[in-house]
Amino acid sequence: MASQLELLKAKLPKLEAEFGAGNPYVQGLKMRLAMLEKPRSENPMDNSTRLSVGMRAAPSTDQDDPNRPETEEDGLRAGALRLLKARHQSQAIRDRTLELSRSPSNTPGTTASGSPGKDPSQT
Repeated sequence: MASQLELLKAKLPKLEAEFGAGNPYVQGLKMRLAMLEKPRSENPMDNSTRLSVGMRAAPSTDQDDPNRPETEEDGLRAGALRLLKARHQSQAIRDRTLELSRSPSNTPGTTASGSPGKDPSQT
């Protein structure tokens, strides 16, 4: 019985004739064939650790890895960021409220241009 590698080698010339050598699928098959024919020590694709469905990779030790387990320090930092965000939002609301209360269009008896006159909502 022929291996998949041998079957692929036999099928490749037919695919080249049908689709052309520049076809991305044909080129991908050629690259795969070349990698499968290399010895294992030269083949970077087969030397990598492969994970099966349901398996997880070992936790990374890099500090910048977003998928690393959360530490107590991370929790403290997240809490401090939440407090800063709340303070910033409350300050922005306060500033907006003060700005609206000082604008001339919100004072009774003036029009939108700030000049005294009839309030358009009362007509």
